[in-house]
Amino acid sequence: MKKNKTWIAALTASAVIMAGLSGCSTSGTPQTTAQTASSGQSGTAEKTETATQAEESKSTDKINITMAVWSSSSAALQEEAANAFNETQDRIHFTVEMQSGDYAQYLGAKTVANDLPDLFYMNPYSELQQYAKNGYILDLSDQPFVSRIYDSTKAGVSYDGKIYGYPSSVEYWGIFYNIDLFEQAGITEIPTTFSELETICQTLKDNDITPFAAMYKDSWTCEQVFSALFAAAMQDNLTEWIQQMNQGESTFRQEPVDKVFRFLDLMKENSGINYMDADSTAGYNSFASGDAAMIFLGNFALRSARNTNPDIRIGLMAIPISEDPDEAKIMTNTGVGIVVNPNGEHIEEALEVLDFLSDNTEGAKNWTSILLDSVGGALPSMPITLKNIVNEPFYQSATQYVAEGKTMDKISNQLNSGAMEVIKSTVQGYFAGMSTQDEVLAQLDDEILKLAE
Repeated sequence: MKKNKTWIAALTASAVIMAGLSGCSTSGTPQTTAQTASSGQSGTAEKTETATQAEESKSTDKINITMAVWSSSSAALQEEAANAFNETQDRIHFTVEMQSGDYAQYLGAKTVANDLPDLFYMNPYSELQQYAKNGYILDLSDQPFVSRIYDSTKAGVSYDGKIYGYPSSVEYWGIFYNIDLFEQAGITEIPTTFSELETICQTLKDNDITPFAAMYKDSWTCEQVFSALFAAAMQDNLTEWIQQMNQGESTFRQEPVDKVFRFLDLMKENSGINYMDADSTAGYNSFASGDAAMIFLGNFALRSARNTNPDIRIGLMAIPISEDPDEAKIMTNTGVGIVVNPNGEHIEEALEVLDFLSDNTEGAKNWTSILLDSVGGALPSMPITLKNIVNEPFYQSATQYVAEGKTMDKISNQLNSGAMEVIKSTVQGYFAGMSTQDEVLAQLDDEILKLAE
């Protein structure tokens, strides 16, 4: 009961914040991020849609179905996919609305106001499960996509034995690197241990190349780096640790945690001058332009990089957390859960759109093929033939790591709801030099264990 009250209070607080901001004038463009989750941009959440979509949506003889998504660099592809659906029939007009500000704040305000869109993006695991528990999203267990998706993707969109979301993709995180810059510096072998990574960083600096793209002004990037490193450090003990933390019976002070902070220190030392002034957009641009050789983030970062520099050649390395090459892995996670508002006016039509979103028909122009078969796309959550991305070096590495089982889970989505926000701000403080390792661990334990009460 206490957890439920806390969650509702948090939603109410979000609505109050939104109400306070509604009278303020804001400006800006959508950030280039695809957080699965995970993104934490500041500012009000404003919807963006094309003039064409806005004009067409005025049609009185069509049923308008809207899907809210978080800010990313996929707007053009999402519009293309929505138009592909609209061209197949003349009864429904489907519009994708990208929220350019804090998506969590937007969702909280919409939930409290009982004004959720027909379909919307959700972070898998704890957030989606909390919404399912409280009746805010529709049970989709009887929908056609359930038989299409891989069993491994179902846990993140399930609650109490039922499916509540369509897992649209499997995102992956690791260290992406500029192949040309590595070759320019004479680096011929990809590091598989931490000491080898240290050597590579020094080699890059000796060649006047910044090793890591800085992006730590955005707290969500700090959370994603920390989540990946902590998962890598925990290895096979990760699943049991998550379960114990969610019961309030464990701690972040695990034996291998020193490896996490050693890696964070390496990044701080090798991200250039004034690295806390750079947000994710600056980081993407630094990597794309060749100012930095590596970026430690998810696949979604590559879309912006390739858009900026069409000629950039990108590789992917597993995270070398220790001196054991077998412990070098990438992090994978159900990236997005697409859910349906059970109180929407047009549930039948929303489910028809959902069927299009989850279609994997061979050769069809659909949401999956358009969004995933390009640089920046995630791995598919169901069998589908992709043609454009399969020859990319980073994609070949990602699929090989998956095939070899060299993957680990993202921790923040699976910890109790609210953990992600705690990790964001706490770890950002470490990057900024405002807190020590001991202070970070104490704060993480104190605030995240409370979520289990």
